[in-house]
Amino acid sequence: MASSYLKPISHVLLGISGGIDCLNSAKLLIQLWKVADRVTVVMTPAAMRMMPADSLRAINSTEVLTDPLTNHMSLPDSIDLFLIAPATANTIAKLSSGIGDNLLTTAAIALSCRRVVAPSMSSNMWENTIVQRNCKFLQDSNFHVIPPTVGTEVLELKECYGAMPNEKILVKLVLKHLRQQNTKEFTAFQP
Repeated sequence: MASSYLKPISHVLLGISGGIDCLNSAKLLIQLWKVADRVTVVMTPAAMRMMPADSLRAINSTEVLTDPLTNHMSLPDSIDLFLIAPATANTIAKLSSGIGDNLLTTAAIALSCRRVVAPSMSSNMWENTIVQRNCKFLQDSNFHVIPPTVGTEVLELKECYGAMPNEKILVKLVLKHLRQQNTKEFTAFQP
């Protein structure tokens, strides 16, 4: 592993919720290890049903927190960035309502590090005014929202707006966010 002075991030907590884009989590994790000295993963129960935690543990011996009894107080103080990717409409709604009913949502509410949310859902869900309001509320609460992009909707096999950006673009956007002095430019919410 490279020395910490070569990597722009010391410790990333990757939160994975149970949307279809969680199947890309392994590729995202690999990209995060390229820019961070340490990456820890926390998964929602829905994500664990879609993506085996052991698949993520196999990447650079990543610590993956899946025990529902794990307390957010056990998370290290060294976390610089909490990236929730993918963030489902359900997870976004819980965060905007202050509901901490799993380790991912509890950690997002409790941690004081930078928090970045990458929504992933169908275009109908993304365009819903409730989801838009929840994302706006998160931004107003110091969460940084990376808007979704165009992707293939799995159920209908058609192009739609609502997919999480690919892992390389997502990491570039996170790094851009960390470099910026004025985060307002990066987080300007555009429904």
